[in-house]
Amino acid sequence: MPKVSIIVPVFNAAATLERCVGSLAAQLFDDVEVIFVEDASTDGSLNKLKSLLKSLPALAGKTRIIAHETNLGCAVTRRDGMQAARGQYMIHVDADDWVEPEFVLSLYEHAMATDADIVICNAERLLPNGKKRLIEAQKCNTIDGYLCRALSGEIHNCLWNKLIRTEIIHQKKIYPIDGLSMYEDKMVVVNLLSQAEVKKVSLVQRVLYHYDNRVSGSITNKIRGNNEEIVAARTYIDWVENNIRLSEAAQAAHRQFKLAVTALQIRLSQSKGEFVLPLKNVAYGEIWSSTTLPLHYKSLLTLAKLFY
Repeated sequence: MPKVSIIVPVFNAAATLERCVGSLAAQLFDDVEVIFVEDASTDGSLNKLKSLLKSLPALAGKTRIIAHETNLGCAVTRRDGMQAARGQYMIHVDADDWVEPEFVLSLYEHAMATDADIVICNAERLLPNGKKRLIEAQKCNTIDGYLCRALSGEIHNCLWNKLIRTEIIHQKKIYPIDGLSMYEDKMVVVNLLSQAEVKKVSLVQRVLYHYDNRVSGSITNKIRGNNEEIVAARTYIDWVENNIRLSEAAQAAHRQFKLAVTALQIRLSQSKGEFVLPLKNVAYGEIWSSTTLPLHYKSLLTLAKLFY
């Protein structure tokens, strides 16, 4: 059994695969399996991947390719990789991103040293305007503190900067649900942090992952602020409320995310549609004391309470 499973969802990533696969081949930690899940790309990604692996025999011997015959979407692609994982720990690397050579080594060694169920590292986000932004792993004193930040959106809910003990994923069947192209990773992280089996979260506060937000057409839907996001967000919200038992603090954090989605609906003139989140029981103070809502969202919510 390998120590770490690296799951790489692939969709229309022919232009970036060489950079991604090259960074995986350069890892300083050898005891890994790399699971590529190819979601019926239309740009030749599968052939490009096979060609790259032929040129990297050391990496090819540690890889498996799961190839979908039809496009099944982001959630199913991630789920298939997670269910196939055999490592002691698992982590994701998206095909349009790349990692430092110490990525797996640092996370695994830290997991062993701290007996952590989840280890989170810093990441660097490359923006379309060419600037870079730090995605920092923020320390909390309790697991519920991490859950609160995940619910509210204060921490980045990606799977690619989190090394996770595989046994918990498989035992609790913590996989993305079908049909989501967004928030499937947030759902997994929230579900994971709500489980009693997660005893410890640890941090490696070094930039080990590079998230390329400049690339379009990848496995992750990086278009934000549209109707599809509202549908996905409402699906996620309903799932949390029907499946996760939240502490009082976690409920308050979840309400902050719901307020953000409400503001997005208002901005898109959908506030009276089928996905409306009621504001009548929300106090103005809760809106304006929020540390996660941007100012324009607070203004939209205030106006909505006044006039709707």
